[in-house]
Amino acid sequence: MEGALQTKDARRALTIAAREIRKVGLSSRLLDVNVCGAAPPYRELLGGKLVALAMASEEVSDAYRQRYRGRVSEIASQVAGAPVRRTPEICLLTTTSLYGAVSSQYNRLRAKLNSSTGEPLDIRWRDLGRTEGWGTTHFSEKTVTSLRRLVEDVTGGRNVNNVFGEGQSPRMRQVREGLAILGLDVEVYLKHRHARRVYGLELASDARSALLLNRKAAPSRPTFDEIAKWWSTRWLSRRVNDERVRARVAVQGPASVKLELTPPDLSPQLGLFDKPPPTASKPLIQWSGVMKTQSKPELIQSLYRDRGACADHHSDEVVRVLHIETAVDGFVKKWARGRVLFVTGNPGDGKTHLLKHLSKKLKSARVDVCLDANELSNERLIEMINKAARSRTRGLALAINEGILVQLVRDAEDTRWAAPVRRQLLYPLVYGDADDELEDDRFLVIDLNHRNNLASVVVEEAIRRQLQLSGPCASCPGAEGCSLQANASRLAGAGRPVERIARLLAGVADVGVHATMRELQGFIAFMLTCDESCATSPRSLARYWVNAFDGGDGPLFDALRRFDPAKMTHPLLDDKLWREADRDDEWSAGLPAFVGVEASLEDRLESFEERKRRALFEHVDGDRLLTSTSQIDEELRALLEADASALRRVVRQLNRFYDRDEEADEHLHLWMTHRYDARPPRYAASSATVPRARLELLRPRLRAPLNEAFPDHQPDHVVLAAKSGRARLRIDRALVEALLAAERGLPSTFRRGEPEARIDAFISELADAYGDPSKEDQVVVRLVDRDTGGNVQVSVDLRGRSFVKG
Repeated sequence: MEGALQTKDARRALTIAAREIRKVGLSSRLLDVNVCGAAPPYRELLGGKLVALAMASEEVSDAYRQRYRGRVSEIASQVAGAPVRRTPEICLLTTTSLYGAVSSQYNRLRAKLNSSTGEPLDIRWRDLGRTEGWGTTHFSEKTVTSLRRLVEDVTGGRNVNNVFGEGQSPRMRQVREGLAILGLDVEVYLKHRHARRVYGLELASDARSALLLNRKAAPSRPTFDEIAKWWSTRWLSRRVNDERVRARVAVQGPASVKLELTPPDLSPQLGLFDKPPPTASKPLIQWSGVMKTQSKPELIQSLYRDRGACADHHSDEVVRVLHIETAVDGFVKKWARGRVLFVTGNPGDGKTHLLKHLSKKLKSARVDVCLDANELSNERLIEMINKAARSRTRGLALAINEGILVQLVRDAEDTRWAAPVRRQLLYPLVYGDADDELEDDRFLVIDLNHRNNLASVVVEEAIRRQLQLSGPCASCPGAEGCSLQANASRLAGAGRPVERIARLLAGVADVGVHATMRELQGFIAFMLTCDESCATSPRSLARYWVNAFDGGDGPLFDALRRFDPAKMTHPLLDDKLWREADRDDEWSAGLPAFVGVEASLEDRLESFEERKRRALFEHVDGDRLLTSTSQIDEELRALLEADASALRRVVRQLNRFYDRDEEADEHLHLWMTHRYDARPPRYAASSATVPRARLELLRPRLRAPLNEAFPDHQPDHVVLAAKSGRARLRIDRALVEALLAAERGLPSTFRRGEPEARIDAFISELADAYGDPSKEDQVVVRLVDRDTGGNVQVSVDLRGRSFVKG
């Protein structure tokens, strides 16, 4: 055989045969699903999954067969010179995702059913990989038309006429010819790199081999009723029991469906720039009568920098004008007398600032105040605390970094206050029905890390206080030349901006992000000034809606970039802003300037992104953009809200962490892995499960009486716990990110690290409590390849020490 393949004729024959098999397969045995989905309100009920599965039904295959049976293939008949009829037996369906990410409709879409003859079937859309990203979708119709006319002018005719039989991708071939005439590198311009996921649905168990060998497949397909029953049980029943889904469905009707299905009205664009672009009819909001005329621009400009944000460098007057009253103020004044308060937290949380603001009132209540315990020796601190502990009438309040406090407690282990302080440091939170009372409330650790500085009421007050300090200085050029004046004027007026900023930052807190008071003040200052000083001569005004997402450094700015509306898709608003078809009355401070459709693509894109960011704060529909672009954020938010479906999702995601195709959420598989070498374990095994009913999600809360100090405490994690036993799993952002990475099919190499070790430890603790197989004679062990999703079941006879596959 090898010798025969060495001849030229043999290789030519094989090439012709392979080409013919490919031609037949593409023409009549493989179909691409172009449009498949569900319109509202059925989209909310995941009707698109039903339609995608129904493509494998017996009824759809029969309808296709009836329509194309006996049809003559036009191209093949013309080549052969005689009628050519092909059997319309489809082996494989394909489709692509809309974007490069996985498709929520097709990803892991699977149904285990029976055929009309009772044969078990596995209907499954498989992820086949990504396209290379070639095409013409990034060329406008105007560009394609111009290239087509260029080819006609140069060659004197058209090689591509867009008629049936000329071949595939006529548009691409037209663009290719035009680019070649211009002397441009065709390969560079046609590769847009917007790769898409490719999914395939095999309609027979031997579909791929039937395609490769051009032989008849052995179709065995379920009825539509069987598919509908599976879909109803697997998806519909869960969606209709979800209150949020029912609420979204309730507001949909003929009007909303018509709005989505009706093409956008492009008529405003036709004559939009026949006249000069409209200018904003509303001037910038005037300063007079809006805010107090205090002029401290240097103070605001310094708040973004660390030194200017530290209370140690602030006078009593600056502390007074910057201080924001929260519940912790009243708590300290109420509890300080006769007690020792350790005010701790992260750098920038405002420990010194708080005690500095309250120092006069505390001293009048016979409470000694230490503004910076970090500068004193542990011996001196222990002496001070012991003295206060012996007094019932005096108190002591210390501002101390958490690391210093830990070392102090370690050195003072023989004192009466060391043990309660250590417990408060280690266990500030309680879960479920646990007792939340402190053993000794004479010694209280007040950790300002628990204060929600991004709560709306705090944010609005912080903005108000900085606006009060934003009066113009003597040499100020005004709103036309000073970013601080321009931005403060817009925020000070009546309208939406301050409310939207507060809601934006509250949304950041909802996904478990903590910001120190210093970070909040610095963010507002950067929004107003973009870190410019009065000595700076900016080339252009730095608008607050750009500053909020671009240029700032720090964890809070990083979190806000996940909420950047410029990266968010909102079809109706995007269409209006891109076409510059928005109206003056839709904006709270006047219509943005237009750049015009004749501007370059780069200029239009830059203008669109800026208008989109401004829309978040000032457009009538901007509140629809108040959400994160991160799937991790949205998943964590749902967990922190602890809604009814949260536990079900967590169980399913933990199962998928080991087996990416696992759909079960009624029980948790107790997967175990073993590492033979330095590489991460690729294979996992499970012989036991834990019912979901034995697990619960616990939301943390602060111990009493500290919950009085932080009534708006926003946790950054939840705990998955066994209802009986000690097994607990902390679910925070890092672990959610690992679970979603596994759901997207990333190989085990990318899941290693601390989250994986945390999950393994939790599963091991559950296995100790629920997974002992020693009492059984036989067990079924399930093995899984974590990278490919391959599954094998093995029946193990524990007594006879034998096993059988299957």
